[in-house]
Amino acid sequence: MVLAQREPVTLVTVTGNPPDIRPGDIYEDCAFHPVLCTYRDDDDIQGISLLDASMPRGCSLTHCGVVALSIADVIAARADWPAYRARREEQFAAERGQPSGEVARRRRAGVRRPGDCGGGAGASV
Repeated sequence: MVLAQREPVTLVTVTGNPPDIRPGDIYEDCAFHPVLCTYRDDDDIQGISLLDASMPRGCSLTHCGVVALSIADVIAARADWPAYRARREEQFAAERGQPSGEVARRRRAGVRRPGDCGGGAGASV
């Protein structure tokens, strides 16, 4: 079976209230990994990366910019992880008014700011 290639869905960061993500849903953590949610309690969300199976990948719903993902986004991330991550870093920076490449530069330098939780296990991937 051959799957038709589609453009990945443009992701929109949820502002205000945390997204309604529950166990079984797919979300993007703050390291841009597509994650299968296995646990949620108030502001804490955890899961298993659908990219490299690292776990637990924990984030804060109110501080990490967690967004719900579609299957198309997961397929795009798995097909070309470097391109997907670069695209998402640019979108994330633009949503927050940061200069292009600032997110990647901060992560490479190990600089963190409030809300950067690191994405749990395997966050450097």
